[in-house]
Amino acid sequence: MEEKRILVVYFSGSGVTRQLGQAIAKTLGCPSEEIVPVGKPSSDAKQLEIQPLKNDPSQFDVVILGTPVWGMRPSPPAQVFLMRHAGRLPALAFFCSFGLFGGGSTVKELTRLAGKSPIADLAVQRTRVQRGQYQDKLKQFIDKIG
Repeated sequence: MEEKRILVVYFSGSGVTRQLGQAIAKTLGCPSEEIVPVGKPSSDAKQLEIQPLKNDPSQFDVVILGTPVWGMRPSPPAQVFLMRHAGRLPALAFFCSFGLFGGGSTVKELTRLAGKSPIADLAVQRTRVQRGQYQDKLKQFIDKIG
């Protein structure tokens, strides 16, 4: 059986989601790319542009999208990524980092924006990522992706 081609794509404001995304990519041995906003950051996804990725997400079997939680929702750059690539994305998995809460609502909103359910999702509290206390959750997430 052929190995799945997986791409990890994430936006990170403070570096916590980047740390989680890079850990996922390293564990899976796959490429990762950071979503980079163009110009002045905006909290309104409709007013935000992002730089094109080096890799075409539609050329992968699975795209793993990561975002910090902003106001109980995905960050605007992650929303723009999904809006830009809607309908052309393969199987999806989502991960997010959050302060006190908002992981569940963020995954629900990512699912709505993508128009399909993820094959796996992972929500980890920011302090657990910073302390490296997320390995069990990471393993469960990776196992679901296959």
